[in-house]
Amino acid sequence: MLVVEDHPTLRRLLVTALQERGYRVIEAQDGLAAIHVIEQHDPPASHLCLILLDLMLPVINGLELMAALTEHLLGVPIVAISGNAEYLDQATVVGATATLAKPFELSKLLALVGQYCSGRD
Repeated sequence: MLVVEDHPTLRRLLVTALQERGYRVIEAQDGLAAIHVIEQHDPPASHLCLILLDLMLPVINGLELMAALTEHLLGVPIVAISGNAEYLDQATVVGATATLAKPFELSKLLALVGQYCSGRD
């Protein structure tokens, strides 16, 4: 699973919570770093069970990332995360599998992750 979040404290919290539940987690701090991770795990669908994607990122935002990699990310569910409802609506149009509004409860996030990941990645 890939966690893309620019806020270091939130990213660390997410990664730790997911790893404690047995998930293999790769992290990226912005859209450009996420592209590098995705390119290293080609094809992404065979390496990543899910991408948790903050939409308001520096360098390349989450919406731009999804639009640029639409065909490349086929078969990889994307959960878009944002405090901006308009961005979440746009993410659904661009191809997000699910959305999660910030702030969110960890249990809600874990339930979404559980729908797509078996704990293997």
